[in-house]
Amino acid sequence: MAALLRTMITTAPRPDRATLLNLEREARRKGSGIQADQLQGCWRLQTTWNRSGAPSTPGTDACLRAFDACLILTVSPELDSPQSEHIQIENRVQVAGFRLSFQGAAQLKGNRPLLFFSFNRVQLEVADKVWFSKAIDTPSIQRMPFFALIHLDPSQGLLIARGRGGGLALWNKRSIESE
Repeated sequence: MAALLRTMITTAPRPDRATLLNLEREARRKGSGIQADQLQGCWRLQTTWNRSGAPSTPGTDACLRAFDACLILTVSPELDSPQSEHIQIENRVQVAGFRLSFQGAAQLKGNRPLLFFSFNRVQLEVADKVWFSKAIDTPSIQRMPFFALIHLDPSQGLLIARGRGGGLALWNKRSIESE
């Protein structure tokens, strides 16, 4: 129970709406400068906001933290092109020995940049044993989901991004090794 409560409480600084929108405006104007290798790791979802920057529905963030919602990005150089990276993406929730994950590939594009991704597998694990795994269809290029990467603060382990649907999210970094 104590572990569950710890995941519900965050010490992450929560930027106010004005700060979020200023960071986003700056990223649109100049780009955020975020590189693929800076994204490597496990990003724990802390806070979400709607399209306009208002806080999400009460209880949503606490529920996502209780289910240990995280985005895991694993970056490795492409063998055929040293200038580009291959990014594996996993979006998952877990509680009491159950883990539901969506796995796939991602690609960083542009100056802002945008992290385009698609999931090609859904998997359910119980007590670290795979109980269900199924390939899923990837969307067309025009419907591919993405995160517009707004701000990354390596010293505080913060990542802020806006999704294709318009919502904003703040993650805190935790190393993959501590998984």
